[in-house]
Amino acid sequence: MSNSYTTPVLNLNGSDGRDLYDQLCTAWYQLQKARDAIASVTVHGRDFQTQPHGTLTKALSQKNAALHQLDDANEWVEANLNSVRDQLSARIGI
Repeated sequence: MSNSYTTPVLNLNGSDGRDLYDQLCTAWYQLQKARDAIASVTVHGRDFQTQPHGTLTKALSQKNAALHQLDDANEWVEANLNSVRDQLSARIGI
């Protein structure tokens, strides 16, 4: 991972670690589904042929930007998921 994320430290006063782990697993799974769905969207030149030159390139760039945003979100989720998992594993084992 290229970024350093601020991740939670599990403690008695905070969120239940297993609940947080489950929430992060759900987020990770949903991000995978969203990424697959967006990746499968067709951006084809014939759908932009009546528009100004460069429109297809712009549309492809926008789709790629959306995928990169999901990748960034996934990276954040994975950093948190790994941190929580490691803390739970050290504490109670999962």
